[in-house]
Amino acid sequence: MGGLRLEQTSGQESAIALRLENIATNLDAIYSRVDLPAEDQTPIQLVCFGPSLRRTWELIDRTKPIATVSGAHDFLRERGITPTYHVELDWRPHKARHVTDPKDTSFWLASCCHPDLVNKVPGASLWHAEQTVEEVKFIKKREGQAFLVPGGSSAGLRAIELFIARGCRHFEIFGMDSSFDEKFGGWAAQHFGERRSAVVEMTYADRKFRTSFPFMIYAQQFLTCRKLHPDVSFNHHGEGLLQTMIKTEKPV
Repeated sequence: MGGLRLEQTSGQESAIALRLENIATNLDAIYSRVDLPAEDQTPIQLVCFGPSLRRTWELIDRTKPIATVSGAHDFLRERGITPTYHVELDWRPHKARHVTDPKDTSFWLASCCHPDLVNKVPGASLWHAEQTVEEVKFIKKREGQAFLVPGGSSAGLRAIELFIARGCRHFEIFGMDSSFDEKFGGWAAQHFGERRSAVVEMTYADRKFRTSFPFMIYAQQFLTCRKLHPDVSFNHHGEGLLQTMIKTEKPV
């Protein structure tokens, strides 16, 4: 989990080149870094953008720290909740469209994020995601003492590792479903991604789920994350494929 990928297709090579371009631009533009590692053991409410969020968002405690990823930031803002933090990993430009009002939220953005997002949120702090050999070498050359955050492939999974590195040992997790629902698809509201993964129908623990291969990978990555951090507790809200996997302890 979070290891360096050594074999790349031409599509991966193109993505790496674009991320390297983003990293170079952002390192020159943003000097603030997220403090890593740290010793802040404050529990975090991590709010992802899965469809179950539509049914669980009212359970979020507004008096305690809230970290959003992806479209969950604006989803909560529209309901009168201001996230404490917003974490992003995705390097593509459409992620800037998920943030319309950055006021009063601390933006912790991976250095590979697109400058369109970085420029949209004044005062953002950067952190470094451990991804490919090329990116690690580039970051280490620019910042020799850089702390690189490993972890899963989604923003939510990488946010978990980011907060663990900061000392967090308890998470309340919303909207991390790894599955679609009939009405809203794979997200709690409109998602601005360029494409949508093919839906796969599967039966798991005597229940039928609509999911995708990336979603199934994310679910397995979370289970691996939990094994790697036995001292960390996770409380998942809502219903979805991942929540069912956690309850049944069965792999896909």
